[in-house]
Amino acid sequence: MLSDLGYDSKKVEVDYEARPVDAPIHPLNIFLWNYVLSRADEQGIANRRDINPVDLVKVMGGITIIEPVKGDHDFRYRLVGAANEQRMGIKLNGRRMSECYGARMAAEQIEFLYDMLQNRQPRVLVGRFLGLELEHAVFEVIYLVVRADSGDLQIMTGMFELKDTNYFD
Repeated sequence: MLSDLGYDSKKVEVDYEARPVDAPIHPLNIFLWNYVLSRADEQGIANRRDINPVDLVKVMGGITIIEPVKGDHDFRYRLVGAANEQRMGIKLNGRRMSECYGARMAAEQIEFLYDMLQNRQPRVLVGRFLGLELEHAVFEVIYLVVRADSGDLQIMTGMFELKDTNYFD
């Protein structure tokens, strides 16, 4: 599972601890949040075709696109910014959430994302990963519902490290 990037899946179970917050505070997440939501339709959902990657160069490494797996209660990482995979040391692109994380984290994140698709509301979590030797780093993750050209809903995230925070002290 994780051995392809140096982690032995028998020894490492990726977990997390996170808290919801009202709005992003990281400057790159604020930029991404405002950019995507400024392109949203009357339902609050931006079409991916209206999001120009050239406009997002400064945040591209922290962006992820996640989509539900049809016929299965899971999500697949469709696109993962290189900075996210490098930071975590896990290859996520093309993989299911249930393959990448410990059972608790995967189940909670899958439910969180399905709830987002149902309610179509953007959300923000601040948290840290456990089991990847990143416990010292606090990340802010924004979650935005977007629409693919097919009409299917996806989740776009922005994940960036928050420096000098005391969320978990």
